[in-house]
Amino acid sequence: LRDSSLGANGSLADLNGGYFPFPTTRIERDSRVPLDERYTNRSDYFSKYAVAITKLTEQRFLLAEDALRMLDAAARRDPFQSVGAASDRAE
Repeated sequence: LRDSSLGANGSLADLNGGYFPFPTTRIERDSRVPLDERYTNRSDYFSKYAVAITKLTEQRFLLAEDALRMLDAAARRDPFQSVGAASDRAE
């Protein structure tokens, strides 16, 4: 909950922060390994994401209802979409 000194006393703080997405391909690469080298395709990405969400829920870092919301959002998202790299590969 928000601290009263910040306003909106009693409201939940928005926990969706900013991020720097991983580069999608080797060409876009910075010092981080790009997505197309981390995952074979979108299904591989989502499968590993789901395993991580499950572990966080089991460890009680995530509520079950939040885990479901996150999995639903991830199922609609394609992190490879910007260049069609791994999403075009056979699933």
